Amino acid sequence: MNIKKLWKSLFKKGDSDETPAAAQVWQPLVGSNMPSAFAEIPEVYQSILFISTNATQAELGYFRFKDNAEVYRDNPQVRPLSELLDRPNPEMDLNTFLEFVYGFLAYHREVFILKVKSRGQLAGTRNLPAQLWPVNPKDCAAASFDAWGVSAWSIKGVIYPAEDVIHIRYFNPVDMFRSVSPLTPLAELIKANKAAMKSNRAFYENNSQTPFILATERDLTKTQMDAIKDAWEAGHKGSEKRGNTGFLSGGLKPYSINTSNGTAEFVENSKNTSERILSGLQMQKALLNMTDTTNYATYMGQLRTFWQNVIRPMVRKVESALNMSVVRPFAPELELRFKYDNVEAFQADFADKVNTAKTLASIGYPINKISDRLNLGFEPVAWGDDWWINFGLVPASDYRAGLMAETDDTKACTCTHTKSTQELRKETVWKRFDRTQIRTEMLMAQKMGRFFLEQGSRLKRAAKDGTLNAYDWGAEDKALEKRFFPVVADAVRVGIGFGREQLQKSVKAEAEEAAERRYLGKVATRLTGINRTTRAKVEDILTQGLADGQSNEDLAEKLATEVLSGFKMRARNIARTESTGALNGGTVEYAAELGATKTWLTARDSEVRESHAELDGETRAANEVFSNGLSHPGDPAAINAGEVCNCRCTILLNYK
Repeated sequence: MNIKKLWKSLFKKGDSDETPAAAQVWQPLVGSNMPSAFAEIPEVYQSILFISTNATQAELGYFRFKDNAEVYRDNPQVRPLSELLDRPNPEMDLNTFLEFVYGFLAYHREVFILKVKSRGQLAGTRNLPAQLWPVNPKDCAAASFDAWGVSAWSIKGVIYPAEDVIHIRYFNPVDMFRSVSPLTPLAELIKANKAAMKSNRAFYENNSQTPFILATERDLTKTQMDAIKDAWEAGHKGSEKRGNTGFLSGGLKPYSINTSNGTAEFVENSKNTSERILSGLQMQKALLNMTDTTNYATYMGQLRTFWQNVIRPMVRKVESALNMSVVRPFAPELELRFKYDNVEAFQADFADKVNTAKTLASIGYPINKISDRLNLGFEPVAWGDDWWINFGLVPASDYRAGLMAETDDTKACTCTHTKSTQELRKETVWKRFDRTQIRTEMLMAQKMGRFFLEQGSRLKRAAKDGTLNAYDWGAEDKALEKRFFPVVADAVRVGIGFGREQLQKSVKAEAEEAAERRYLGKVATRLTGINRTTRAKVEDILTQGLADGQSNEDLAEKLATEVLSGFKMRARNIARTESTGALNGGTVEYAAELGATKTWLTARDSEVRESHAELDGETRAANEVFSNGLSHPGDPAAINAGEVCNCRCTILLNYK
């Protein structure tokens, strides 16, 4: 079938770009011929339904490869993809679509998904299908082969190129292209069970008594025999007449023939058959309430095991297939993942992981590695890659280097240091700060760069809509605060930790929280200044564009070019300034709580600016400013940006 014929077979004529006539194609594919085992065997029905409905609990999310960050559905980059998957076709939402996919996978161990091409795909302007339809594997067959495998599939007699069909299957050692239903090996057993059920049912519908015969020594005419039969059936035939008392006359006597419906044997065989069917479908009886002895803890344990061994691998297959066939052709930098945060089966498992995390943290295991190892899903923190010595929770590298060295140079020392203990301590503090500042800067730069990209998209859209004059910059300030403040707060807390380690004295938790709030209050004004700079640039472009008579489209392109030009460098500069300020600010705020003194420390290399080199070693009370007017390196209250931008200096604390 050539591309024009394929197009005509899938789409109606009309104005819509994405309006296929696929409903007529799809309905006969999955609307009939469901195997009788699903409709007639309770264990099969319950199992398939349980799998298909439970698997949909895993929520869909979109992530970027380069930084592993989640990209939300309102992001312009993701929106076309999320719109397709939220409504894969006119008959189904995402949950219904996935129920069909998982149901077919559970029953047949394979599923086909038909990709209906959009006009954009056919024209080469959009690499995303218009619709996705799940197809019953019973209605699919390989139509042709090439050197790589199946080149076309026949679906209800209609031929589709292999690239238009997503085929998800399980391993089959005797067929490279098709799977085997788990019920296939059980087919004879299921037939025997159905026959036994039919026989048992027929017995109760016809007699409902222990079989026997009526006999007499007299010869009976056919008329007499028919009368006896009619009278007996009128009083005893049918399960509702079971147990009725019978009266015999005319010399009739009952003679048992020692046959029965075999109720006990039938029940026992039925149990064995049921268990073997459940085993074939990888189900456990407790999950289907087929036992009276299971408590809640056992049920949840079996549910977790079932999710880990059955549903999660199935979900991963679907995830991988959709990524390969739908997501990557559209956006190679993205991937979809199913998230398990809200799955009930893993709630208790998550609590167990948290307890394990506490144990690992108590022995000094790095926080970021704990989160990765246990798959907790927490975002990495700037200080989370350090091992910690559990007594006092001090970074092991800094403990060895002398962070906790005696601050009184006059104390006895049997070591043969070439430098004084205080000099070693200064070096240790600066190196400790430098390592942490680099990690914090990288994290902040990612957050700020992401904000600039999203802000650029919003501005471009507003320019196209002609609403740039009324742009809501207050909303931009809130968006910046939401994105950037949490990582600044993390850095402040790390700085407070530096202060605690240097001074080796704790304060109440309330005092630490107050110190954190004080610094965040100072930095808020400087962060809103980031948007003021952007706004001024946007207004200049808008004014010039209106004067030149530029169209909305031209303005949008100019904004995208000029506002986002150099955004990575801008994000990095902001991140370096703010990371230095937050780390040092937290340290100084903590020192102020204890009335300690602070000493300015530089990197002591050729990159240190002259004004800061002159400050090296200057000591002040924690609540005083240095001779350059700053409370600490990176002070957000600085008037002269040249004093804080790209600063790498830090603070050494001492008691008065």
